[in-house]
Amino acid sequence: MGKKIVVITGSPRKAGNSFAMTEAFIAAAEKRGHTVTRFDAAKMNVGGCHACETCFKTGKACSFNDDGRLFQSSQYAAFYPRSLLKSRR
Repeated sequence: MGKKIVVITGSPRKAGNSFAMTEAFIAAAEKRGHTVTRFDAAKMNVGGCHACETCFKTGKACSFNDDGRLFQSSQYAAFYPRSLLKSRR
């Protein structure tokens, strides 16, 4: 059974080494049956964490309205089972 993989890149250079390594990783993971979701943070409006703990208190993505919401929900789906989020409340 394939895994859910979230890839978040930070480099703004499409022709750079980070981009090439990311492409190779994604291709290999998908070839092995994994589901990969990619986000290029350098091209998004993403702010830093404000430590409000909304994500842990509600089990939902951050309460701040930026592009981070797009990948936060994917992160939680891939890394944090609902039972873990509920235990932090």
